[in-house]
Amino acid sequence: MSIFSIGVDDLTAQKRFEPDSRYAKHDLDGDGIVSDEELRREERMIRIENSDRMADQQRRMVWVSLLSVCAGVVVVLTPLVSEARLNIIIPFLQVWSITNLGIVATFMAASAWSKRNGSKKEKI
Repeated sequence: MSIFSIGVDDLTAQKRFEPDSRYAKHDLDGDGIVSDEELRREERMIRIENSDRMADQQRRMVWVSLLSVCAGVVVVLTPLVSEARLNIIIPFLQVWSITNLGIVATFMAASAWSKRNGSKKEKI
């Protein structure tokens, strides 16, 4: 028996994880062996979950931005703000509205761009 055959046998054996190992959850087919395919599939699921969380956060940010602009305009149009103070508030409200609506527009443009480019990627 040569040392080369022992080395090859060791390399071809697949890794088995302990039952309480943090990697055991990656064994999708339950055979006790975590294959490269199972690890790739798990990594892909983690990436999908992370991008979903990020998209949810971005949507919340856009909604808060849009609603704050609407609330600001409504407050200025109510009798809570006197006509004397309008000259001070309106320039601030204009800049604030433009920047917040810029956030909304950027989100919409980025969403449309990623959907268009994502659909091309899926076809490949």
